[in-house]
Amino acid sequence: MINILWFLSNLPIMIISFILLFAEDMGVVLVLCLLLFILAPIMLFPSTAALFSSVREWLVMKEDQPPLFSGFIRFYKENYKKSFVAGCIMSLLWMIWLVDYYYFSQKNVILFMVFLMMGIMLFVVTINYFSVNAHYNMTVLGTLKNALILTVGRPILTVIIVLSSLLIGYTSLVKVPPLIPFFSMSLIAFISFSSFYSYYLKVKQALS
Repeated sequence: MINILWFLSNLPIMIISFILLFAEDMGVVLVLCLLLFILAPIMLFPSTAALFSSVREWLVMKEDQPPLFSGFIRFYKENYKKSFVAGCIMSLLWMIWLVDYYYFSQKNVILFMVFLMMGIMLFVVTINYFSVNAHYNMTVLGTLKNALILTVGRPILTVIIVLSSLLIGYTSLVKVPPLIPFFSMSLIAFISFSSFYSYYLKVKQALS
């Protein structure tokens, strides 16, 4: 249910992404990528933040949980402004990375590997942003800073996020595409936030 809400919230992005998979003309590709970068702060970041917050409620709040639909809508509205600002920042970083990756990856294998690793780390920072945002009430910059620290300082968490996302993404896109509207992103959110929350509990226990 909650993944369907997330999917419907990002339907224009999904359609553009699908068209992008089959685009061959570089001009068309650039226009579609630009549209994705514009729409990401407006749709993708607010809806994904609401998804992670809903997953947090399900994992942390054992009682008095709001219904999935109303809870998702409430989180979407409450975090929209913050998610939009964070989305603008992260979309800019992703745009810079994509341009650099496209340009430098064609130079040699070493640069290709360097920018590939940078892209993977940026992906984990993005996922960790949603986990930190769901659990803490911080400013946008504070949330991004903690997401970066978490990505660099907790390599096991980073590996879990990368491997689980790759497995879910491969299964959804290649093996069973119909899973995308129903399970894909909610599974990534569940695994990522569960790993984050497990780390949070260990730190809390160590400090107490």
